[in-house]
Amino acid sequence: MALDLEEQEQLAALKAWWKENGTLVVAVVLAASVAFAGWTGWNRYKSGQAAEASVLYEALTKAVQAGDDKAVREAGGTLVESYSGTHYAALGALLAARHYFDQGDLKNARAQLQWVIEEAPSDDLRDIAR
Repeated sequence: MALDLEEQEQLAALKAWWKENGTLVVAVVLAASVAFAGWTGWNRYKSGQAAEASVLYEALTKAVQAGDDKAVREAGGTLVESYSGTHYAALGALLAARHYFDQGDLKNARAQLQWVIEEAPSDDLRDIAR
């Protein structure tokens, strides 16, 4: 089917526009796709970190309830070292501080509270530690 003159002019204009702007359009679409993939990946990473930290926080809670000093040190230390950007780390440090305080170990209790004051991801948790 042959194109009439008007359709040929529109097709020629479209080809000219694509020749002039096609690279930019492809670059914008590619950049948006990469940004979306990066954002999605970052959110999945943060969710994974939070899930792993919650498991350690639960282990820390059980260790505190059982009065197991070694397990408190291990779970609390791992939580603070590996997941310091999560709220679970700050909550775990507060829980460990309470455990150490109850055991009469004021030096470690103070160290845990100081860590929360310096590193907690929210002002509310810092205020609690103060």
